Amino acid sequence: MLQKCWRSASFTILLFTVSTVSAHTVQTCTQQFEMEIRSRMKAALIPGVSVAIVDRGEAVFSGSYGFADIAAGRRVYQDTIFHIASLSKIVTATVLIKVLDNRNIDLDDAIAPYLDFPVVNSRYPDTPVTFRHLLMHTSGISDANYSEEYFVTGDPTTSLRDFLVEYFQQSTDEDMSLPPFLDSPPGNTWDYSNVAYGLAGYLIGRIANAPPETIIQTVLFNKIPMPSASWTLDNLNKNWLATPYAKEGTRATAIPNVGYPDWPGGLLRTSMRDYAALISVFTDKATRLRSGLLKDETILEMLSTQEYADINGKPHHQALTFYDLSEYGLPRIGHTGGDPGSSTMIAFSDEKSRAVIVFANTSSSPASMEFRVWVAGELLELSCF
Repeated sequence: MLQKCWRSASFTILLFTVSTVSAHTVQTCTQQFEMEIRSRMKAALIPGVSVAIVDRGEAVFSGSYGFADIAAGRRVYQDTIFHIASLSKIVTATVLIKVLDNRNIDLDDAIAPYLDFPVVNSRYPDTPVTFRHLLMHTSGISDANYSEEYFVTGDPTTSLRDFLVEYFQQSTDEDMSLPPFLDSPPGNTWDYSNVAYGLAGYLIGRIANAPPETIIQTVLFNKIPMPSASWTLDNLNKNWLATPYAKEGTRATAIPNVGYPDWPGGLLRTSMRDYAALISVFTDKATRLRSGLLKDETILEMLSTQEYADINGKPHHQALTFYDLSEYGLPRIGHTGGDPGSSTMIAFSDEKSRAVIVFANTSSSPASMEFRVWVAGELLELSCF
């Protein structure tokens, strides 16, 4: 049971009443980590970082390091709001699964009956795209036509529907040099797709007959709760928002906040405190039952991978949303996120009862990935909790 929270400008430790986990033990256990993370942040030019360990439904450790805004001298806390990039997909997948379950719709059902525009691979018109395909990146939907032209400063100016209609209209164009689908039937080939998750978010609204952001707010943000979470900048408290940075030479340079129309795949901004509350549902059955969000069998599917080959024949191990992080040097299941000014990661322990979350306000890069992998690996192995 949480007793109190000790906060400084540099890090936060959650202290528990359990006698075997004293404040002194926690500080001793994490001392080396606390020293090394600052050194690694400096080497990678990462301005600010927020981390958490969620163990069996409880946030047992959280750390806040560096600056949310360098120029303003504003430091990172657990309530600092980060752009979490593709960790947004866990939110979208969770809500879609809940909406489907509420209406007795199966993950293996075709999505076509629930759409108001066609999404058909013209090379394989008789093979339907299913909800499961969207969440496992096996729909055959390709991001090859997706470019930085869709990125804007601030909130997106194109609606999710307009973007999707335009994107999939290419499937009926004569010029198929870069079609929106792979030359592979749905369910056959793995290909990571942000557009597919944009479509998954759109389907939330179609099935529930309301704007998808409203359904996500009702089903998840209000229930967990996640008061800091927002898909748009307009709804955020700017005093708590982490400024995004990019590495330029030997310094970190502030860059504008970005937006894009396929927002369900990566545009969520939230605090570590609130996101850790969501992840607690995945690490503990009692917490899951209280939330009423996901069934045990669904969690098992979300945290158990299957092997698929990509377009080059390389194997990928994918679950519902989460995937094997071995290609990054971390043999765990989890998820990564990266956008301009955002580098994030979540990784689960082998028994899936512990998760480590990492938020950083710097653009994704090899250096930031190495940093995230190190943080996740170190915190997953801590034995003092």
